Amino acid sequence: MIKNKNKNKRIKGKFSNIIIRNYVVFSVLLVILLFFVLYVTVINLDKFDKNNKLNDLSKVYKETTVSNYGDIDVDPYVGKDGYIDVIDSNLRTVYTSRTGQKSIKYTGALLKIIPYYNTEKYFDSDIIKKGRNKGCVIIYSTTVGMKDTGVDSNTDVVDPDYDNAIVISTVFSDKERYTDTEYAYISKGELNGYKLNKIRFTDTSGNKYTIVSHTKKGVRGGLGKKERIFLAVGIGFACMYILMLILFSLWISRSVRKPLRILEQGMNEVSCGETGKQVQYAGPKEFVDICDNFNAMSTALYKLEKRNQHLQNENQRIISDISHDLKTPITVIQGYTKAISDGMVPPEEKDKYLSIISDKAESLAEQINEIHDYTKLDHPDYSYDMKPVDICEYTREFFARAFDELEIAGYFVDVDIPEMSIMVNLDIGKFNRVYSNLVNNFMKYNKPGKTVYCRIEYDDISVTIKIGDDGIGISKKIKGDIFDPFVMGEKSRSSGGSGLGLAMVNKIVKRHQGTVEVMDKPDKGMKTEFSIRLLRM
Repeated sequence: MIKNKNKNKRIKGKFSNIIIRNYVVFSVLLVILLFFVLYVTVINLDKFDKNNKLNDLSKVYKETTVSNYGDIDVDPYVGKDGYIDVIDSNLRTVYTSRTGQKSIKYTGALLKIIPYYNTEKYFDSDIIKKGRNKGCVIIYSTTVGMKDTGVDSNTDVVDPDYDNAIVISTVFSDKERYTDTEYAYISKGELNGYKLNKIRFTDTSGNKYTIVSHTKKGVRGGLGKKERIFLAVGIGFACMYILMLILFSLWISRSVRKPLRILEQGMNEVSCGETGKQVQYAGPKEFVDICDNFNAMSTALYKLEKRNQHLQNENQRIISDISHDLKTPITVIQGYTKAISDGMVPPEEKDKYLSIISDKAESLAEQINEIHDYTKLDHPDYSYDMKPVDICEYTREFFARAFDELEIAGYFVDVDIPEMSIMVNLDIGKFNRVYSNLVNNFMKYNKPGKTVYCRIEYDDISVTIKIGDDGIGISKKIKGDIFDPFVMGEKSRSSGGSGLGLAMVNKIVKRHQGTVEVMDKPDKGMKTEFSIRLLRM
């Protein structure tokens, strides 16, 4: 609890939340900046939006006669570089504000395809290179309304080699060819370097006119000023964006670099052998968790190093104990053999000495064989001959063979095995060792009069073999390590064993894709219970 409280004090929010919060702030500021830029751009562009001012010019002309058109300055309406033409209902140019400019011969078709003042018209063209219309020009025109008037698209196919003959037109249904002026306009989207727009009006006398504005292509008048506005606004926006991005990146970099530097220092110390090294960090939760995980890893490495040292010491002790166990019978054999060969043993006691020598030799051979068998279990060339076996029948046969030996030694047997066939994969020769070791352990550590039990339970997937007894039980101190080699220590050796029996049981069962465990709460009547679980076929 104290550790959690200390951790909570070190946590200063989640890094992901901090990133999201700052990203939101960054995005909001960016949107505000963008809106400001757009606002400034629109305000300034509106000052030079000459096309939209054609409507104002038409209102002036409504109240003015044609003879007085020349008295009106059109620069505020179409820009200094622009000019206008006024065409009457008979397609005659009654007034042009630009002198010295070659007049344009307006046709009804040309006036039709010129967009109104409050629309934008875009042209695109391509040459047809294949098919029947090879060499013709396909022209696409798109008119975009400036005030919700929609989008209108049209397509024309024109053959310029045949006097601009119209092959296909979605604009004109009965027109056969375009004039040079008309074709020049639709193929380039301009005339003489000017963009065209129109507006129609009727004066106070009822005369109908059309004003055609001519502005430099790509602008709406005031070209130089607009370019400067776009450039200034663009540079200002880019600078503000870069500045905000740099500040945001520096903050993120600082937030990440600090814990990484602490972790790097800690890992360098651990790699130099200082296991158990702990790092201290207070900040975003994710980095606190990483540092805590590093501390846990460092602690685990420290414990592992201590455990390895303990195991090395234990292995040295085990080797020393095994050496002692093997040396004791060898010393007895050597001593008794020398005594007999030197004639120091009376003839009537010679058989007694030879019997002791034989017993010690058998005990020595048994210990050596058991150590040898245990080491073979891990060898890759030690194969298992697995075959389908009825585990119920196999278990019955084993305890039937062991019954006489147990009964003669003064032990009882209680077996409960289902009267059915349950098939498993077994190497019978190897698995005999499992049953034998468990029964031998029972006889080795329990006095006569005790009972060995065997139960078999099953489900659709597995079968569980329970082998236990009502003897002295297993000490809680060693129960967790009961399947480790030599875990019995002095008890095992004092009983004449090697301490490898249960370790061999564990290895053999695992090689059969099964599990074995000593139960914390044995079944009723048992003090010790081993549970072996195997998969059914």
